[in-house]
Amino acid sequence: MARLKKIGIIAVVILSILWIGKVALLDRSPVPEKSDFSLNLKTIRALAHESKGPLPESLHALVIGEGAFPASAVVAGEGLTRKISMVFASFQIVYPGNKTIIIDSAMGQKEHKAMAPDAPYYPERFDAMQDAMLKASQILLTHEHPDHIGGIAISPNVQNLKDKLVLTKEQINDPFRQPEQFTPEALRVIQSLKPLEFEHFISPAPGIVLIKTPSHSPGTQFIYVTLKNGTEFLLVGDIVWSMENIRKLKGKAYLLNLMFLQENRALVASQIRMLSNVLNDPENKIQIVPAHDAERLKELFESKSIVEGFL
Repeated sequence: MARLKKIGIIAVVILSILWIGKVALLDRSPVPEKSDFSLNLKTIRALAHESKGPLPESLHALVIGEGAFPASAVVAGEGLTRKISMVFASFQIVYPGNKTIIIDSAMGQKEHKAMAPDAPYYPERFDAMQDAMLKASQILLTHEHPDHIGGIAISPNVQNLKDKLVLTKEQINDPFRQPEQFTPEALRVIQSLKPLEFEHFISPAPGIVLIKTPSHSPGTQFIYVTLKNGTEFLLVGDIVWSMENIRKLKGKAYLLNLMFLQENRALVASQIRMLSNVLNDPENKIQIVPAHDAERLKELFESKSIVEGFL
């Protein structure tokens, strides 16, 4: 009897440790009641109209790869059985006369298959994105992780992209980048760039404002876009992977941070609260666009807010 009692106590201790571990690693990702991060929309909107030239006419998106993660990985505490659909996309801002700016470059097929081996990938779209980068006047990044800079990292025409790449010092130097995922030529080109330097906000072109938000990575930035018709977008990169993060006020699972993300979780949480404030403010009509949210992108395609496919 004593032995059974001892075994029972050990079992309870083990189960308690497992439960605490689950709560800490998968279920909790708290967001503060108030955000320390100010978006300062008045300043951003003024900056977007300061640059000379017409505002962009449309925002396009090209889905280059797909995937799905367990819900709890994307939104802490949401369970492991449900999957949340993800996309790996590139965005194209189109001006009058078909002048374009590209945001993010997804990644190559080899890198995609390493991350999501059984998920769809569209090499013809990757090629179309490469052509679009060659024709673009600028190429911007929401941040420097491989699934956003990857199309540049292995571009066969990277030397011809050099004068188009508008990257910050953090995006050029972030040690999270994996040199083995870059061609030697791409590394040379990126490391030779003169970095874009600014304090909080800068407008690189009419209708576009870059907003420093280091948290998910050192070089993370929101990209605000306003169109000629008044539609406003906030491309938030990977601050959140899903609109569920914003609606439910939950970040990603802490386990992912321990494994590979290396986020500044306090800053991410504060930015999630700020995005919730924007989303729930009836006076703001800004369309929030997480980089990987398949359902959100589908909604924006269906509402014609974002055009599916590149020029």
